[in-house]
Amino acid sequence: MIAVLLSPVIAGGCQWLPSRPPATAAVPQLSMSLSCSELVDFLNQQHDGLSAMRCTDTRVTVRMPGGMRTRLSGHLACQAPGQFRLTASGVLSRADLGANEERCWFYVQPGDGNVLTWRHEDAGLLEQFAVGVPRIDPEWLLQVLGVVPLDEGEFELRAGPAGSRELWLTSVTDNYDGLPLRRVTKVDTTAGLIREHVIYDHQRNPLIRATIRSHKKFDGHLLPQSLIVSFPAMDTDLELQFGSVRTNCAIDRSLWELPGGQANVVDLGNVVRQRMPPPGHGHDTAQITDRKWTPDHSAPAAPDFDMDGTTETVPLQPDADPSPVWDLPSAYGSRSPAPRMGLKPRPPSGWRPWPFRR
Repeated sequence: MIAVLLSPVIAGGCQWLPSRPPATAAVPQLSMSLSCSELVDFLNQQHDGLSAMRCTDTRVTVRMPGGMRTRLSGHLACQAPGQFRLTASGVLSRADLGANEERCWFYVQPGDGNVLTWRHEDAGLLEQFAVGVPRIDPEWLLQVLGVVPLDEGEFELRAGPAGSRELWLTSVTDNYDGLPLRRVTKVDTTAGLIREHVIYDHQRNPLIRATIRSHKKFDGHLLPQSLIVSFPAMDTDLELQFGSVRTNCAIDRSLWELPGGQANVVDLGNVVRQRMPPPGHGHDTAQITDRKWTPDHSAPAAPDFDMDGTTETVPLQPDADPSPVWDLPSAYGSRSPAPRMGLKPRPPSGWRPWPFRR
C-alpha cells in the first residue's frame, strides 16, 4: 500500500517537492556611469549638515601583532574641521588618542605614562621612528566618520577592479617629505555606500585603512556603525562599534585638550630635532626649521602616479589589466625604510609600540 502511494512521487521525481523562488539580483542603487560630481554629491547628502558627533557607548577591540585581542569600552567625539578624540579603558588598559587645531597625541597604559604628542607641522618628523607612532590624520578620520564632507575638486573618478560594481574616488597629494600619497575612497554602487578609505604611500603600500562593515542612521544622518581602522606597518587593527550616537551636539572645548593628570608630556617633534646631526654632518636632503620639516626640492623629483595606478617609471604593458593594481596583495609588502638622519633605529628605552603591547 505504501509503495502504491509513493509511486507517483517516485515517478514524478522532484516535481512534487516545493521549490524555492529563483533568486533575484539586487537592484543597484547607483549607476556605474555617474560623474565624479554626481557621486560625491550623493555621498555627501547621506550626512548633509553634520558637523559634530559623539558616542559615549563605543566598543573598541584592538588586534595586536600575534593575534592577541583587547576589548575596551570607549568614548568617541569629533567636530569639524579637525578635532577628534577617542578614549577607551578596560581592566588593565587605557588609551587616549586625539587631535585639536594644533597637535595630535596618544597615551596608553600599560606603558611608561608619557603623553606622546606632536604639532601637525611636525608630523613628517615622526617617520624617523621605526615603530610605535600611529598615523593620525584628523581630516581624513573625520571624512571616514562623515563629519567632514568629500570635496569633489580633490578627486578623480574611475571604475574599480574588473567585474566589480565599485567606483573609486582617487586623489594624489604630497606627503610631508614631498613624495606623493594616494587617497582612495571605494564605493559599492549596489548598496550606494562607501566600503573603504585607504591612504597609500608612493610605493603603493597602505599606510592606514578604514574598512566600514555596516552603516546606520543616527538623527537622520547615515553614518558608519562598525568599522576597522588598520595600521599595516604596525600590524595593528582598531575595531570600533558605535552604540547610541548624538549628532551636532554641543561639545565642551576642554575635550580637545591634552590629557591632564600626572602624565609627563613628550613632544616628539622636539625629540627628533634634538637628535638631528649638526649642520654639515649626516644627510643633507632636508632642512629642519624651528617647527617644520622642509623637504629639499633640489633632490630628484618623486615619480608621479598616472591614471592606471603605476608610476611613470613602471609603464603598463599593452595587454595589462587596466583595473587598479595598487591594491593587490603585493601592495602589502614591507615598507622601504626611509633615511633616519642619524637616529637610532628604535624608539627611546621605555616606550612601547602603540597600542597596548606589553
